[in-house]
Amino acid sequence: MNNNQKKYRVLVTRMFPEEAQRKLEQQEMLDITQWEAPKAREDLLKQVKDMDGIICMGTEKIDKEVLEAAGSHLKVEFHEHFFQRFAC
Repeated sequence: MNNNQKKYRVLVTRMFPEEAQRKLEQQEMLDITQWEAPKAREDLLKQVKDMDGIICMGTEKIDKEVLEAAGSHLKVEFHEHFFQRFAC
């Protein structure tokens, strides 16, 4: 990756199965903040601020409050079913 290219800040709310985790970690264009275990909603609301993307499990409720907390930087949100295909 070129040093001048923007890295996208992404919040990932869980660890993924081994193959998917390895692929995620290889994405040089991502600056990843990743949780190892579920956290309180208050943590989600704080950590999502200024993120470009969220990859979350079905247990996190992504609603208007979360989207507003993220601010205008948020461009992409993925749920776990995306990574089920990504890991194959």
